[in-house]
Amino acid sequence: MAPVLHRLFLVGVLLVMGCGGLRRSLAEEGYLRQQLYDYSYDVPLDALWGEAVAVTARAASAKEWTEGTRSAEGVRTFSVNFPGAKTEPLGETGLLVRGWEAEGRSHLHIFRVSQRRPPPPSDLGSRAEDLEMKVLERFRPEDARRFQEGAKQAGQRAP
Repeated sequence: MAPVLHRLFLVGVLLVMGCGGLRRSLAEEGYLRQQLYDYSYDVPLDALWGEAVAVTARAASAKEWTEGTRSAEGVRTFSVNFPGAKTEPLGETGLLVRGWEAEGRSHLHIFRVSQRRPPPPSDLGSRAEDLEMKVLERFRPEDARRFQEGAKQAGQRAP
């Protein structure tokens, strides 16, 4: 009986430790999402756009992508499919980049696309914070550093 209780105790400790790591990761991700939600750059969209497209294409190991478009309102879009995405009906199938200028500042959002449908712009859960942070590091390294430090602190404070 004692060995069984001992093993159950060890399993419980491992589960609690694993859940703590998951909570920390979710807290860090949530903090970055919040900081990037409506971040705007004082960089021309043309410069920002080129870097965003390059980061996205590299992340997807893309050999094929949909050429970017620009709407009448000036919103640019670029999408790339993951290799082999056609064979996997569920899960992520690619990335979508949206960029626009408003009030003299540039805005950029990168989304993870599931089931070949672009997410609504308000869907925070589909934002690719890791890729947006790479673009931010390129143009505003001090903000990127501050966001990463804040995310680390948020993870440490996670219950």
